[in-house]
Formats: sequence, structure tokens, C-alpha cells
Amino acid sequence: MAINQIYGYIRVPSIEDEDYNYIYEMNNLVIPSSHIITEILPKRKIIQPQLEELKKILSKNDLLYIGTLDMLGKSYECIFSQWIYITKTIQANIIILEEKELFNTTKIRGQISANSLEEQLISFLSYLANKEKMKRGKSKNIVKKIGRPPITLDSLSNEQKELLYQHYQEWKQKKIKSIEFIEMLSLKKNTFYKIIKEFEKSLKE
Repeated sequence: MAINQIYGYIRVPSIEDEDYNYIYEMNNLVIPSSHIITEILPKRKIIQPQLEELKKILSKNDLLYIGTLDMLGKSYECIFSQWIYITKTIQANIIILEEKELFNTTKIRGQISANSLEEQLISFLSYLANKEKMKRGKSKNIVKKIGRPPITLDSLSNEQKELLYQHYQEWKQKKIKSIEFIEMLSLKKNTFYKIIKEFEKSLKE
């Protein structure tokens, strides 16, 4: 499989952060310096603007090096969503520098049992995402017992906000159905449309 363009992505909370060392490793790879994206964001920040812009540039058979798996998102659910979008929708490749043997789609796609190996990887990420959902579900059950306030845009979890930001345009352009988006955000139908109104209002402010 021929690789087209090669990119690198690193997210760090500060320029002094130890993860910043991955940029030196990328400089030793065949990556143009202009293709190495370093996003400096505080840990509390969920939305990754430069990663979103990079996804618009990536195309089929490109190769994206990432420092660590958790640089793709702040939860396993978000990491899984980003991984699927890049490798399945865009059909680009990913290599995670921290775990090259496990997270390397160029190896997986180059082997005879490529499909089964890739499905194992996806299943692994899916398992971690489901674990995250189960934790959130337990918290919801506790809240139900004592009653809960109305759900608003501000009360959404960080994971829900990130998914809303990532997939809003796809939903607006009818690339994903409303029912799929509702399930993705784990909301009821009426609550979903109320949240969308709040979100669209916030975009105009």
C-alpha cells in the first residue's frame, strides 16, 4: 500500500510538558516540519481545533503519526470516535508512537488477516468506550434516585459536548441521521432538539 502524505499530531498542556518530546521523535521520521501539528491546550479543554482542521486535510492513504492514543480525546469513547473517523471514513492510516506494535494500521492492512486484525483493534477500542458508558450509566442511576435537574447544554458531560462539536456539521448536512446522533449523545429526542437550539445559539454569540 503506497502512502501519500505524512503528518504528525501532538497535543500537550504546555510547551514544557514531557509529551512534547514526541516532536523530536517525529523530526527523525520522514515528516515535513510543516506537517507536524503541535496543539498546546490545557488538560481541561475538550475541543481540539487543530486536530479538527487536520482531519479536513487528511485524505485516503495518508499516514498520521500521533504521540499517544489519549491525544485523540479525553475519553475512550471520544478516542474511539476519532479513530473510526480517520481510519474508516477518511481511510487514512494511524501510527501511535507510544504503542507502535499495537496501534499501527499500516501493519494491519498489510497482513493477510487484515480484516480480522483491524476488527480486533476496533473491538478493543469499542470495549473501552462501552466501559466508559457503563461508568456514566451508574452515575445516572444514582441521580435518578434523588431526582435530577433539566438537561442543558452546560450540564452535558465533556464527552457529550465533544461528540456534539465533532458531529454537528455532519448531522446538519444530513450525513448522519437524527436518530444516530441522538443515540450517540445518549439523549432523549425532545432533549436533543433543545440542546441543538442552545448549541446553535452559542455559535452565534
